[in-house]
Amino acid sequence: MHNIFTLAATFGGLPTHADIAPSSVAIAIFSVLSFVNLTLYRNNNSARHKFYVSRLLLIHALFRLSTFIVRLVSATKNGDLGLELTAASLVSAGVTILYNIDLILAQRVFAAMHPSLTHPRALFTRLMYALYAIVISILIVTIILTSIAPTLSPSGVQSIVRFRKFAGIFYTVIAALPLFIIAVAYSISSDDTYPTRYADWIEQYNGLYRPVNKDQGPETDALAGDVAPVRVIPPLEQGQRGVSVLMIVLASIMLIITTGIRTSSLFMKVHAGDLPWVDNRVTMYVCSFAIEALISMVYTFGRADLKFYIPDRKPANEPSSNTYSSIASGNAPGFLESGVSETEKSSETSSSRQLRAQGLVGQQPERAEKRNFEDQETEQNGNSEAWKKYIVYVPIVGRIYKILR
Repeated sequence: MHNIFTLAATFGGLPTHADIAPSSVAIAIFSVLSFVNLTLYRNNNSARHKFYVSRLLLIHALFRLSTFIVRLVSATKNGDLGLELTAASLVSAGVTILYNIDLILAQRVFAAMHPSLTHPRALFTRLMYALYAIVISILIVTIILTSIAPTLSPSGVQSIVRFRKFAGIFYTVIAALPLFIIAVAYSISSDDTYPTRYADWIEQYNGLYRPVNKDQGPETDALAGDVAPVRVIPPLEQGQRGVSVLMIVLASIMLIITTGIRTSSLFMKVHAGDLPWVDNRVTMYVCSFAIEALISMVYTFGRADLKFYIPDRKPANEPSSNTYSSIASGNAPGFLESGVSETEKSSETSSSRQLRAQGLVGQQPERAEKRNFEDQETEQNGNSEAWKKYIVYVPIVGRIYKILR
């Protein structure tokens, strides 16, 4: 028979003085992981190399840091149900972040091999976004139900237990889903006809390498016509694809183990003071500390920020210092074009490439020059008249100044 004790503390039981030492070690390790991921994210972001998975790894480390701080405090305050409920919520939130990280990276491997199935409007992409939303929604509902459990009747508690069983089975499937995505990606023939772009300026994919500050140009590419290229991870021969896939497989296997243990504990009839092996503190520290810390280390020190990086999304109308020059010359970063051969590219003159980049393909040179002259003249007139639109704000600012004075 499940009761509020087993609902509030699935792993580890109630904290005691025996939790002080292992919780302190966990706090130290996740503090280091927090610092490393924060440093990687700031360094990459300063180089316009946005890799938001590093931010998720940082958030996971902070969640686990909070989890063991709360457990350490609870060890000195026995019987504080509020702290126990907080610790249970943090445990659920932390592992959910790892589910999403694994799915995101598996999706990027699939996109690199099958870009025509993973562009922004593709069914696969929309299904993945819906899956992320469902994973987060179930987590939110679980946290809310856990927090209100002490105020419910025994029948209400049983309803929450049933929902937690459903959530446990769901998350076990989610933990195994990246393996299925990788298997499907390798079981069907690769698609090399869809335009893609990747970060070809990355020189190393491990160690202490720091990406250069790269102007990545616009989101769409003139040479790709009306089809925006899919942003993908580096190709097989460049980005250590085999190592990347191995990282996902190892993380998924470890998540399946820890999630399966958590879920199995929900189906066991336990009583307070008589916990089975799946609910003792050793199991909790192995699942919530050792395994999750190892997964975080694999992605952090394995430099997932380089192996799984895709070029940053950038609006097509945002000015860029090398936008037209890189596109016109066919040297857009990591651009793989299947519709134009190398012979056709080389036969194009520099003037025709420039016209293509500016959207003037098919126009006569005189007409193109006239259009460029008109655009420059309009821009100059606009700049000379721009200051006049600010005149209307002068009396408003003066009135506000009088009121404040």
